[in-house]
Amino acid sequence: MVLVSKLRYLSGVLFFLILSILFSCEEVEHLVANCGDCLENDPNKVFVKLKVNPSNQSGVLIKVYEGRLTDSLQIDSFLTGEREESFEVTVNRTYTFTATYKTGDITIVAVDEVTPTVRLDESSCDNPCYWVIDNVVNLRNQY
Repeated sequence: MVLVSKLRYLSGVLFFLILSILFSCEEVEHLVANCGDCLENDPNKVFVKLKVNPSNQSGVLIKVYEGRLTDSLQIDSFLTGEREESFEVTVNRTYTFTATYKTGDITIVAVDEVTPTVRLDESSCDNPCYWVIDNVVNLRNQY
């Protein structure tokens, strides 16, 4: 009887640990370095990839804010007709990006925020590897 209750307890703990790992905030792709994306030195500035889907000839207005959108510290803006753009930012700082889509009388604003960070992996690749995580900004219009 005691053995059965201990087994139930251990199975409950194991179940909880498995669920915690599956639903953790850490993305699996960030656990192991992609050796093709390695940098030799720890960078101070990196490029983030902006993904947009321009739907008309006038392009999409991109605005860049340092910090959160509510801080209202706009540092740049530009028009793009490309599906992917790059923008240089400082590592370990939060940036908010907006993309304004206009179709007739309808205006849709897509918002995404990133804080690019650098990780060091000394064991996955032939040489020590610095790689950037949280450097993709999804500004694609979902509607």
